Amino acid sequence: MTINEIFELIDRKSETPHWDHKAGFEWNKDNRDHQLGLIRDMIAMANTRDGGVIVLGVENATYNAVGLSPIILDSLDQTDIGQMVNAYADPPISFELQKVEARGVHIAVIQVPEFKNVPIVCKDAAQGRDKKLILRKGALYARTDAAQTEEISSAEAMRQLLSIALFKRREELLRSIENIMKLRPLEAVENSVGHYERELTAADSWFVQVLQKGFLQSGRWEVVARPASYRNTGTELREMNSIVKNSQVELRGWPFPYIDHKNASNFNEGVQSFTDLSDKRECFRFYNSGLFVWKGTMPEDLHNRKTSGGKNTLDVISTIYKTTEIFEFLKRLYEVFPHADSVSITVRLTGCRDRELASSELWTSLFGNTSSEDIIEREETVQGAELTASADEMARAMAHHIFAVFNWNVPDRYLVEWQDRFYGRSSKA
Repeated sequence: MTINEIFELIDRKSETPHWDHKAGFEWNKDNRDHQLGLIRDMIAMANTRDGGVIVLGVENATYNAVGLSPIILDSLDQTDIGQMVNAYADPPISFELQKVEARGVHIAVIQVPEFKNVPIVCKDAAQGRDKKLILRKGALYARTDAAQTEEISSAEAMRQLLSIALFKRREELLRSIENIMKLRPLEAVENSVGHYERELTAADSWFVQVLQKGFLQSGRWEVVARPASYRNTGTELREMNSIVKNSQVELRGWPFPYIDHKNASNFNEGVQSFTDLSDKRECFRFYNSGLFVWKGTMPEDLHNRKTSGGKNTLDVISTIYKTTEIFEFLKRLYEVFPHADSVSITVRLTGCRDRELASSELWTSLFGNTSSEDIIEREETVQGAELTASADEMARAMAHHIFAVFNWNVPDRYLVEWQDRFYGRSSKA
C-alpha cells in the first residue's frame, strides 16, 4: 500500500475484516498480553481472503492517527515479531512491517497476506496475566464481517476457509498445465457483439443517471469483461450478488469492486451499485449474460494530486495495484460464473492527455513522462483457465502498455516486485 492509501483509510475512521487499528505498544515482555493479541489478529488476517493490514499508532476511541513515540517505534522489529508470531502459527506466517512518517506522525503498518497453501493453525496455547486464554492450541482464527477476530466455530465459516485452500490448489494445477502447453485464446463469437452492445448502452445510461454527466468527463478507469459467447444464463439475482461479493478483492483495505449497500440494487438482468463520495466515485453493473462493466474516477483527480506545474498525475504504484486487482477480481468472477470458457477483457483509462506519471515511493526518478493520448486501452480474449493461471501476468501486460504510452519502458522485474508487495508474497517473517 502507498502512504497516501494508508492515510486515506485512516481518514475513513472505521475498521473492516481486512483493516484494523491499534494504539501501539512497546514490544517487550511487560506488554505480553498486547503481543499475544496482535499475534491472534495476524493469524486471523492470514486466514481471511486477501489477508489484511494492521496499523499501529491510531487512537482506538477516535480513530485519529496520533502516532507512535520513538521508543515504541524503535522496539518494533520485523525479526522479533516474526519469531514470536511463528512460535504460535503453523505453518509460519509471512508479513511485512513498514514504518511510515506522514502528516507529522510516525505509524507502523503490518501487512499480512492470505495463507499460501493451507490455513494457519494456532499450535500452542497462551494465557494473559489474568489467566484468561488468549490463544488456544489447535484453534483456527479468522476475521468476521463485524471486523472482529474470532475462532472459527461454524460450519459455514469453515467451508469458506476450505474453499480458499481448494481454489489455491486448482490455481497451482492450472499454472503447471500452462507451463506444459500454451493455451490458445478463442475469438469472440461475432453474433454476440450486438447483444452486449445493448447491455453496454444501458449500463452507460445508468452510470450517467446516478453519477451525472460530469463523471464521464473526468479522468477514470474503465473495465468491460464478458464471455466470448453471449447467452442469458438465467442465473438468479441473489446468486449474482453472492458471486460479486465472493469475488471481491480487498488487498488495499477496501474492496474492488466497491459495493455501496446504500446504493446497491437489482435490476431485471443483473445487479448494480454506485458510490459518490469525496474520495471514491465508481459504479458497476453485472449482467446475467456474464457482462461486467465498471467505471471509477481516478483517485489522483479526487484528491487533486497535481505536479508542481499544475498537471494532473497518474501514480505509478497505484496503477500497478489497480491493474492487478482488476485481473484478480475477473479471475475469481469467471472462475465460478457459468459458460465463461473464453473471456474478452478491455481495460481503459480516459483523460490521459498531458497527464504526468508520478510517485513518491519509486526506486527511480521520473522525468516528466506524459501521455499524448487521451484514451489508453488494451483488449484481449483469453480462455478462462488461462485467466485463472495468469491473471498477474495479464495485469503486468496492461501496466506495461499504460507506461509505454507515457513513454516509460519499465523492466518487468520491477512490476513483479511491486505485485509481490501488493500480494504480500515478498514479505519476510
